[in-house]
Amino acid sequence: MRPTLKRLITAILITVSLVTVLSGCSSGSDDESVISNSDNNRIMVTGVLKVGVTDYAPLDQKLEDGSWTGFDAELAGEFAESLGVKASFVEIDWDDRVSLLENGKIDCIWNGMTKTDKLEKSLSLSDPYLTCSLVVVMKEDQFNKYDSIGKCGQLLFSVERGSLGQAEADNRGVRTLICASQKNALEDVKNGKCDAAIVDTIIAGELVGEGKEFSELRSDFNLNPGEIVVGFRKNSALKNDLNVFLDSVFSSGRAAELAAKYGLTDSLVQR
Repeated sequence: MRPTLKRLITAILITVSLVTVLSGCSSGSDDESVISNSDNNRIMVTGVLKVGVTDYAPLDQKLEDGSWTGFDAELAGEFAESLGVKASFVEIDWDDRVSLLENGKIDCIWNGMTKTDKLEKSLSLSDPYLTCSLVVVMKEDQFNKYDSIGKCGQLLFSVERGSLGQAEADNRGVRTLICASQKNALEDVKNGKCDAAIVDTIIAGELVGEGKEFSELRSDFNLNPGEIVVGFRKNSALKNDLNVFLDSVFSSGRAAELAAKYGLTDSLVQR
């Protein structure tokens, strides 16, 4: 396509998008329809779905060449393709995920995010596609001393800033060491900076135990079972688009195929 024609088409699309949003306002439609339309229109005009992620194997993992792989990364790429756009992965600070979404820096949070009542009030959340719970991780010999979570009250726990693990630790009133990621929390236990960590079962299954990166650690005491969802701006129609997409990948067997590839078969939501 010649550059001049391409610029003309882009200008037309932008104009149509603005007219759609403005006509929604002038006709008295509520904020929901305006936000719903503007999200989809912007993505179609730019040709990019900005996906907020952290380096969190096996869901999202950054490779040396800067590309991303993992269960969530592959699903996000295929979802973007179904919309006729490309996925652009934006590495974020997990604690800032909601503000980055609200400010338009990203279009969705797709990174093993557990559904909570607090998130439901501020975001539009997709249907769940994975299950997850929290676990306590300690050095192997420590579990001989602490055979229940109730006996761990005096320990120092490393938890990821803004995570469900931090919320769980705060609810239990235990001492915490705040770190940047769940993997950092495991490193804190390994290096003796703290006694234990609270992380989710997905990262524990990937990194903790015999033959894995943190072979000297062990996980136990399942806490707070939950469901993993994708977050969008409040009232964004992209949520409905994703739910339709999830229905299709579950019914076609693609979700099961990816779950098997990344060792998440037991975590896949049963539909």
